[in-house]
Amino acid sequence: MKHFSRYGALLLFVIFIFYSISFLNITNFGARTSNERKESLEYLKSKIDYLQGLVDSKQSDINNLKEAFDSSFTYYKELIEKQKIFLDNIRNHSIEYFSDFNQSNQEAIHDIKSWLLKSNLTNYSSLSSLVYKSLTNLDVEFKDVFDLLPHLNGLSQQVIQPKFKQSKNRFGSIVIGIPTIKREKASYLLETLKSVFDAMNDEEKDEAVIVVFIPELDDQSFVQTTIENLNRAYNSELESGLLEIVVPPAEFYPNFTLLPHDQVFNDSRERVKWRTKQNYDFAYMMAYSQKRGIYYLQLEDDVVAKNGFFTTIKNYIVQLNTNEWMIIEFSQLGFIGKLFKCNQLKYFVNFFLMFANNKPVDWLFDIMLDVKICNPDKPSEHCLRSKTLLKIRYKPSLFQHVGIQSSLKGKTQKLKDKDFGKSFLSIVSHQNPSAKIKTSLKTYMKHTIDSVYLGNNFFWSMSPAENDYILFQFYKPTYIRRYYIKSGNPEHPEDKLYNATFHIKPQRPIQADKLPKNYIPTSDSFYIIDTFSNQLGTIKGHINPNVTGLISEVRIHIPKKTDTWIIISEIDLSSKETDTKIGSKFVPSN
Repeated sequence: MKHFSRYGALLLFVIFIFYSISFLNITNFGARTSNERKESLEYLKSKIDYLQGLVDSKQSDINNLKEAFDSSFTYYKELIEKQKIFLDNIRNHSIEYFSDFNQSNQEAIHDIKSWLLKSNLTNYSSLSSLVYKSLTNLDVEFKDVFDLLPHLNGLSQQVIQPKFKQSKNRFGSIVIGIPTIKREKASYLLETLKSVFDAMNDEEKDEAVIVVFIPELDDQSFVQTTIENLNRAYNSELESGLLEIVVPPAEFYPNFTLLPHDQVFNDSRERVKWRTKQNYDFAYMMAYSQKRGIYYLQLEDDVVAKNGFFTTIKNYIVQLNTNEWMIIEFSQLGFIGKLFKCNQLKYFVNFFLMFANNKPVDWLFDIMLDVKICNPDKPSEHCLRSKTLLKIRYKPSLFQHVGIQSSLKGKTQKLKDKDFGKSFLSIVSHQNPSAKIKTSLKTYMKHTIDSVYLGNNFFWSMSPAENDYILFQFYKPTYIRRYYIKSGNPEHPEDKLYNATFHIKPQRPIQADKLPKNYIPTSDSFYIIDTFSNQLGTIKGHINPNVTGLISEVRIHIPKKTDTWIIISEIDLSSKETDTKIGSKFVPSN
């Protein structure tokens, strides 16, 4: 009780002191002058005005940021929705898609992944869209311009799908398009392909897709023969997916008899038809190829390629300091060696079709660049400088034109790319049996028959006379199980053996009961067993040693005089069933 009284008194004392101080402060505040209060209020008002101004000044930025955020959010929301639809489409339609093709989904994905691991290209911004396109049912689509072409208006996209397609549906880093149609006197396609294949190593071939496009409308037997020749000459390339064959439908093309009169050049109707048809050809080939890779390289069927061109192109793309380009030219001639981005091909397709009958294709793509970047109010020099940003020229050229017969009837052209430099050809050597070789043909310069037999160079002779020959006399009779002889080369594709025959001379005559029906005996103990193809200029076959026994001589016989010279670029006379190739090298083409 005493303690409580003591503490209570202390508490009352503290309370008294607190109220005394408070009273004094209130009295002092009341004692302030009215001027002091006015100054305080004005100071507070200025602070409030300053803060309000600060808020107002930032509100505009906040609104702009909000607007940008809303726009970005809407864009990415739509993008996510599109990706979701894309994934749903792949999931829902994958079974339907892969029933049309002979590769499984896993194989297709594996091919793309393998290529991505190997490739050193860096511009993959359009890869996902390209993969999506490659997984659609339609090989060819013309969404933008389809309804603008009167002969296609109202038709289904299904009508313009390829009439014939031989493909493994590979996706590559570079798609190479090679169109070919019937020419009056010569075909260069097989030699062009040989040049392209010889110029690529195995790793490059694993990345590439080469599309041979056959838009021949007037001669279907030519189309069938070309397909058969490609399968015979390049079966392994077709099986691997490196090579594809595409034939367009006739429905894609307009009625050429209804084309308007040429009011620009006053060209003949035949020439207008030729360039219109050519523009449609390139448009279709581009529309097909845009789904097959990242870049598209346009070639023609009468060119030779420089060794290593594929890697050279890839490295050049990577080294460029800009990605604004639309075309890179790897040849200065026409439409040869032009590189495009696959995701931009649709712009060229539309432009080519809209002005198909007005200008040739190599003019149209240049005019398209004029429209895109040139200012009509500025000098032409400014336009040329501006176009160098979109069209880049690479030197030296990687492709050379070798054809003489144009696809336009009656036209010859001996165009050469001066920037290509010296041409080199691939020469393959085989383990041929030792032989003494004789020929009645007149050898041109150092291109002897012995040099091709040994794999050092190609054989080249002047025009043959009737009954000219090449004779191989083996120093030691040998078993020949397979043979392959190829005439012509990419630089001179017309210099082939035509109607020449291939003979063998066994050490002893073949027994009558064993003589094959296609073996024709001659008066000098030889047997005619094969004839060089007029189209290919090659022979290839097998010999049964149980029938022929040891063979002592082999002969090539030329029964008739021809105007063309003769080139033999490869000889393989093998005692083994498998290829006896022991190497290859490049030699000058002249």
